[in-house]
Amino acid sequence: MLVHEDYKHFRVTPNNKLQHFPGNTLKLHTTPKTVNKFEQDYWQYFRCIVDEFVGNFTMHGVDRIFKRKLNKYKRITWIFGFSVCLMVCIYVSCQVAFKYHTKPLVTVVSKTHLPVFQIPFPEVTICNKNRFNWQRFERAKEMFLKPEHQTNPEYQEIFMEVVNAYDTLIFGKFYKFENLTKVPPSMLKELNYVNFSLVSEFMAWKCHEIFTDCLWIDDDYDCCEIFFMRNSQMGTCLAFNTIESPEGVEKQKLDSFWPWRSKGQGDENGLMLKVHLREYEHSPMRRNKKGILVMLAEPYVWFNYPIEVNTHTRTSVSITAILHNFDNYTRIFSPRDELNSKYYKSLAGHRYMFENCQAECQQEYLIRFCNCTLSLFYPAGQHRPCKLVDYPCLFYHNDKLQYFEQIGESKYVSEYFPDVMKCTCYYNCKSLTYITKVTTAYMNNMEAEFNNSYIDLSLFYQQEFIVAFLTTVLYTWTDLMASFGGLAGLCIGCSLISLVEFAYFFLVDIPRKTMLYYKMKKRLRLHRKSCNIRADIVENILRS
Repeated sequence: MLVHEDYKHFRVTPNNKLQHFPGNTLKLHTTPKTVNKFEQDYWQYFRCIVDEFVGNFTMHGVDRIFKRKLNKYKRITWIFGFSVCLMVCIYVSCQVAFKYHTKPLVTVVSKTHLPVFQIPFPEVTICNKNRFNWQRFERAKEMFLKPEHQTNPEYQEIFMEVVNAYDTLIFGKFYKFENLTKVPPSMLKELNYVNFSLVSEFMAWKCHEIFTDCLWIDDDYDCCEIFFMRNSQMGTCLAFNTIESPEGVEKQKLDSFWPWRSKGQGDENGLMLKVHLREYEHSPMRRNKKGILVMLAEPYVWFNYPIEVNTHTRTSVSITAILHNFDNYTRIFSPRDELNSKYYKSLAGHRYMFENCQAECQQEYLIRFCNCTLSLFYPAGQHRPCKLVDYPCLFYHNDKLQYFEQIGESKYVSEYFPDVMKCTCYYNCKSLTYITKVTTAYMNNMEAEFNNSYIDLSLFYQQEFIVAFLTTVLYTWTDLMASFGGLAGLCIGCSLISLVEFAYFFLVDIPRKTMLYYKMKKRLRLHRKSCNIRADIVENILRS
């Protein structure tokens, strides 16, 4: 008799079949016939294990499928029903997983009454359409031209031509350099030493020359205390509420509320000033329509498209702001990799903003076409600034630099302009959009002539509150888990506990009981061998 002690055992029934049963002691009457039968009941043993697992498994329908004494038609019916439910669960789960993978976005109204004092007043950049005070032209020739070139009419004419082009130059209007294509390259190369960005800054209008009567929230200010000179893709202009100039950065250090914020709606809570055009000091070679360009931009934004305001007008610009927020679920890249991605480029020394990404993209196309960039239009960086010999190249590629294609515009833009700039930029996680409404009243002829062409300009919020939107992913990973759990529970009555049971059965239960089976099998073989030896000894004794 063989004795084995364990918390779970198997036994040989009166029909010589191996069965699994709980107990503390296992006793097998091990005759040779019993041992052979034990070796033949391998699959019967595992069937008992499966029966035990199925009887305790929490997934619906599985116990009916594997039930031993079940009519075959009922078994087929349960298999068919379970298979249909499982296929429905898999199909709908694939649809949900696909929707999660594509990451569709949904935008909802987060706040309908966000006070305007919680957001900064826009940076207001004002440019005279004629950027230069031409009274300083002779002085500029003395400062920036070498003595041998100041007395040469041909070099003076080239210098005047370039300065005159810079007078109304903006990005994408490089056709103003057309006359330089007719100049011999050797002469252009001789004037390569002239830094026309510095010439532009020298000849640009100063604050006291064009601004008077500055009011901010009904308080009088010296215009030159709140307007600072800054560069942009419109050239050198004057900006209020800016941090894009050294003076603006210094003011931010001294005044913790800079950039300033408005406390409410109406022109009494905004900016009001007079802008003097001073047409008699414009370039004599320019007969363009007079006026100013007004650019409204969020702080930390380098450039935004301006509004044109004509001369001899009283102009009111009412502003409606919209705040856009994107939560963390909308991020495609982690913050560490964001700035290294081609989709998240920004200007040198500037945080990522949608407008800065577009400006950097345009600068990269300048470098691609002409291997240089206009330092007047962009903050100082590592790129080589354009010299005079590079300006004809800008003219030749002007058509390609006038338009750029954004995300989703390929079938509307590339078909008609195949060589345009392609700028793939995404909105930053928090951004302000300023929607403007311009109201203009023209002065009568006598008043305009007497006042020598000026513009009364006021900028203010139209409403005291703004709307804030929140953009989020339609399906997050928590929504995905909830959808999977609901589908599994609806279709097949499955839960995470069922999966744990399934994993435990294959990873723990079967290996443990298999080891127990083979351990008993080994002991039975040894017992059978000892029985045979004893039989041989008895037979030899009897023979002797």
